[in-house]
Amino acid sequence: MFRNTMPRYEILSADAVAVLDRGWRRIVSEIGVQFAKPEAVELFRKAGQQVDGDVVKFDPEFVLEQAAKAPREFAGTPPWTTSTAWPCWRSRSPSWTRRAG
Repeated sequence: MFRNTMPRYEILSADAVAVLDRGWRRIVSEIGVQFAKPEAVELFRKAGQQVDGDVVKFDPEFVLEQAAKAPREFAGTPPWTTSTAWPCWRSRSPSWTRRAG
């Protein structure tokens, strides 16, 4: 497995990171996210998020809680697709399986 041994560079200052943090929180809580699927909107309504038509306004803490549940890494084709256009990292030979994350 390859490891990045280069020193880590902080591209953004602490102030810039704070601006980005305030920005995404404002977008999800005040502007919201529009969803095309009514089923998705209903799931977020049931999860306690504010819904206005097809727009969901999220509690930023809810977003952080959900992001924390995502796996750190995965291998192979995502379960929601059978498309050959999506890269498949899992091979018949385990030695060739590729992981992302």
